[in-house]
Amino acid sequence: MPDRRTSLAIPPDFPPPERWRWVSRYEHEPLTVIPHRAHALWMKRHQETHTTREIMICLSGTHFYGFRGKVCKATPGTVFLIEKGDSHDAIYSRYHPECRDLWLHLSQSHSFGVNDVTVHHEANRDSVCQTYYLVSHARTFVDNVHLAWNRLNEAPHDLFRYHHLKTNVTAIILETLLYGIHPTSSPRKEVEQRQIVEQIKNYIHANLAQKLSLNRLAELAGYDPIYFHRIFSRHAGESVLRFINNARLKKAKTLLLEGYKIVSIADALGFTSSSYFCRFFKRETQLTPSAWLQKATKGEFSEP
Repeated sequence: MPDRRTSLAIPPDFPPPERWRWVSRYEHEPLTVIPHRAHALWMKRHQETHTTREIMICLSGTHFYGFRGKVCKATPGTVFLIEKGDSHDAIYSRYHPECRDLWLHLSQSHSFGVNDVTVHHEANRDSVCQTYYLVSHARTFVDNVHLAWNRLNEAPHDLFRYHHLKTNVTAIILETLLYGIHPTSSPRKEVEQRQIVEQIKNYIHANLAQKLSLNRLAELAGYDPIYFHRIFSRHAGESVLRFINNARLKKAKTLLLEGYKIVSIADALGFTSSSYFCRFFKRETQLTPSAWLQKATKGEFSEP
């Protein structure tokens, strides 16, 4: 039977592993930070965290990426080790130069996700092209990376354990780049993806009082959670969490204008307490609900 692997085409000027630069919470040297004010401001509202581990390696182009609250420089061979809970950019911003990044999304299953992302410019418009593959029969690579990562977390300052992790990550990256990938299945067509994302958006609006977890929404959509997050961000223009927060915020403003009490609004939008809702509202608007309502009734806002 022929090997139906998909080649990822390594760029001709891509550096060998000994010249790769690593960015992670474990680095002892300061991160290379780019003074990009526009992206820094954008990043404040477009950062997210995951309950899974991710690896990103820049294949071409020099660009910047928000990681743990800083705008970091990425050049060919820069590897980001994103641990569970590390904040990072949810989507590619409109300030991105042309680049190509390879993402590896690790899970505890027998497969891992590979996302080949290319940002390019044409006709004064930024375009992000993403090709996602769900790779099977990679248990050994995934297990080795997780084991090395877990051991490093037991002693985060141990340079030998960090080198062990980087060695295993290098192996899984090289396996993917050199020998291509053998997808488990082909992603659904773009039209079907857009339709499913629209259905999930409608479901979110209709169930704001419920617990809207990524895993639950991915299950409803029929996708792997990591893959669902990627296609939702691409078609909706924002992450799942950002969409949910914006939907709850807009509904909260409408209910405030209709005269509902804060306790009732918190309950209707799935918040565990009115104080939690107030903290959420102030974080999103820089105003308390009562202060926002006072300004809104004076006509200082054009829409809720």
